[in-house]
Amino acid sequence: MSHSGRGGLGLGRLGLLLEVQGVVREGLEKGRLGEVIAEGVKGHQDAVDRNVTRAEAAKLLGVSVRQVQRLEVAKLLKRCENLGAVVVYRRGDVLRLARQRGKEA
Repeated sequence: MSHSGRGGLGLGRLGLLLEVQGVVREGLEKGRLGEVIAEGVKGHQDAVDRNVTRAEAAKLLGVSVRQVQRLEVAKLLKRCENLGAVVVYRRGDVLRLARQRGKEA
């Protein structure tokens, strides 16, 4: 569910904007803006690449855990392999699916 209304900033995007603003401010204060931005980008990429559980995926997609299982069966969402009974998904894949489905994550 979006909290942004049409065309506005969603809470997730607003948080990211404020985070970027803080990174830029920190870089200017330390006199090494390029290095600080590179560190921030790497941290953001790490957050996108981390794994999420079915429950976390359901929350990001705005659906039930059972619907996440159905998305996997329909091959719209692929679980991370070689983890035995542990079921997790790449967060980036879940966010991509959310964007495709018109949900704001």
